[in-house]
Amino acid sequence: MLTSFSPSITITALFYALSTVAGGMGNACLRTLIMQHVHHRNQGRFFAMEGTLCNVLLGISMLAGGWLLTFAEPRIVGFAAGAFVTLSSLWIGRTIWHAAKAEKKKTTLSQKSVAEPDSLL
Repeated sequence: MLTSFSPSITITALFYALSTVAGGMGNACLRTLIMQHVHHRNQGRFFAMEGTLCNVLLGISMLAGGWLLTFAEPRIVGFAAGAFVTLSSLWIGRTIWHAAKAEKKKTTLSQKSVAEPDSLL
């Protein structure tokens, strides 16, 4: 989003560099989590499907972006795309955080209910 309204090409390049570094760190974290939670024998299939899905979505987004550029200025389209990615990432992160919190609470409650009968003996 910041590159859409940056005043010079130097600042735009800086924002792109920061975006690339942040994206790389996010990808490394995501890959690590996937490797920890997907069984070893299924990782090849999972990463192949994830790569396929990413490439298909990239093509669709480029097609949609090109179409939108026939109606709107590039800065507006770039800002809207950045806002969409930011807002959807925040929403997904919030949803995952709440689900993890609920799972932790559920696990804590089930551990307490298992521990309580033993304490009565």
